Amino acid sequence: TKVELCSFSGCKIYPGHGRPYARYGQEGFPVSFFFFFFQFLNTKCESAFLSKRNPRQINWTVLYRESTERDSRKKFKRKEPAVQSPEGHPWAISYDFSLYHPFSILEYVMFHLKGIEF
Repeated sequence: TKVELCSFSGCKIYPGHGRPYARYGQEGFPVSFFFFFFQFLNTKCESAFLSKRNPRQINWTVLYRESTERDSRKKFKRKEPAVQSPEGHPWAISYDFSLYHPFSILEYVMFHLKGIEF
């Protein structure tokens, strides 16, 4: 019930998929009953691992794409839209103001810049 990563390619393995592989013992370890467990995405990954290929030199692995900075799956930050103040630009004249106030634009701008409200 947990998403795992392929031991060779680094791709995600969803539940019900993948091929488990266990290697019994290894030279240099004093305990002979020590197991190494690997999880592979498919037989392609398993055969490449068993033939001792380097995943950093194979184009379709995640390790290769990260080492050469060619990963197209990187998440880029999207630019957030600029937040505009509710009043808008000080030179902007609202449509409602021009309907209800018979002042000229020049008078409105002069009062607005001085901070005097109607």
